[in-house]
Amino acid sequence: MNTRFTLDMASFKQAMSDNLEKHHRLYFFEGLLFVFLGIVSILMPYIAAEITMLVVGTLIVTAGISQLFFNLKGRRQNWVLQISAIMSIGFGLAILFWPEQGAIALATLVAVFLLVKGVSEMFVAFSMAPAKGWIFALLSGLLTLILSAIIWAGWPATSVWFLGIMIGLNFGMFGISMANIAWNYKHYIQAK
Repeated sequence: MNTRFTLDMASFKQAMSDNLEKHHRLYFFEGLLFVFLGIVSILMPYIAAEITMLVVGTLIVTAGISQLFFNLKGRRQNWVLQISAIMSIGFGLAILFWPEQGAIALATLVAVFLLVKGVSEMFVAFSMAPAKGWIFALLSGLLTLILSAIIWAGWPATSVWFLGIMIGLNFGMFGISMANIAWNYKHYIQAK
């Protein structure tokens, strides 16, 4: 099984290499576009967060409508699936009509996640002390707690801002990585 995975990974790497060699300019401009979108999202985090919530709301409504349609069309008449579909439609519409509240709810979930994750990372760090490198686990936990605190400190205003900034950072980092790989594609091709 491990050999099969290795062979598949080798063919995947070859396909990626061939694709990069043919389309390196396209990858470079895609990277620049994502860097631009990242900068715009960081400069206008509220708009980025609300656009994201509108996309998420649209996807949830579409999923709910398709689930309801296929449940009724297929004559399955499964009331559990119908309730699930109606809840999806309602939840998606709520996000579409109140995207800022949707962003606040999502950012609140992220803040809780970061709080729990930060505490657990610090617990692991202290349990590893004085092993070499335990301080990095502690710093990771502290940074995670600081991110959570940033959201909580100005909740709800900072929650939408935080979500927009995170979207911007994600787009920017992805764009930088794509542009960098495309710019240096010859080195990538030679390294394979």
